[in-house]
Amino acid sequence: TASGARLLASLVSVMGERGDLNGAREAFEAAQRIHTDADSLDSVDYGRLLQSAGSARAKCGGDPEEAMKAFDEARRIYESQGVFKGTAGVSLLRSVGVAKRDAGDREGAMQAFKEAQSVCIEIGKKESVFGARILNEIGLTRGKSQAYKGAL
Repeated sequence: TASGARLLASLVSVMGERGDLNGAREAFEAAQRIHTDADSLDSVDYGRLLQSAGSARAKCGGDPEEAMKAFDEARRIYESQGVFKGTAGVSLLRSVGVAKRDAGDREGAMQAFKEAQSVCIEIGKKESVFGARILNEIGLTRGKSQAYKGAL
């Protein structure tokens, strides 16, 4: 069921946070089967599953290219479903930026965070929790690169 797939997507995130790539992979594969059976591989929920899988791969030391492929597919789905220019897109771009920063690609991270910031401005969420999270990520990224000046 759709609710089962959403629960499994949450497990993918939790397993990724805990560093359990195998557990995240198992939960992803189970959720993917549900989406395949339901013919919902182009749904926003499947995009969220891919976003969770990309984050889990990035956090657990998985293949960074595979993480980016998952993020790219999530973006394609979000764009096709008309939700990329919204909080779903901001969340995805934040995940991409964090993954790139953690992989040492600060320039790529800043590009993702700046795009997320632009979406926040475009949708009127600059002064919201979404905008604040992006500013925080920009500050953390600049801080890690020792470029403190102008971090916020």
